[in-house]
Amino acid sequence: MQGTNFKIFNVISYLLIMSAPFALIAGDGKQHRFITEITSKSVPNVSASAKALPHKLLVGRCEPKNTFLLHAETIVLNNDNNSNVMSTIKTLIDGPVEIKCLTVVDNPQEGKNGGYLFYVNGGPGHNHVTFGIWTSDGFNISVNIFGQELTEKQNEKGRIEN
Repeated sequence: MQGTNFKIFNVISYLLIMSAPFALIAGDGKQHRFITEITSKSVPNVSASAKALPHKLLVGRCEPKNTFLLHAETIVLNNDNNSNVMSTIKTLIDGPVEIKCLTVVDNPQEGKNGGYLFYVNGGPGHNHVTFGIWTSDGFNISVNIFGQELTEKQNEKGRIEN
């Protein structure tokens, strides 16, 4: 970003997990605060056979033009595999920004299935995004949110904030 002046945005983070034995949040708190809200609930085990699905979620278009990394974090949740966990994760970026894209990748531990990711709301055109993950083994996800700083005019034109 040669010759570009940009502000560091506040992103506030907190963790809410219900019925989860262990959770760890690791972010890059050096540049900003961030909000990540995780809600989880145990659901009954269901037996089903399915094809292996990719453990990735991509929302929006990640184009390098006028975008930069707004937020990056790793979220880990271990589960005893005796129940399924469905978690909802919400990230709010506090500042005059617009999310352009979100990438979430589950990095399952060896011998584990990891989790299945799904989009809930927010994302491109907003300053927040909510996605979910369903798992019996727990998860280790890497979240990257890309976007751009809004000018005062763009911000006044009704960007949807949470």
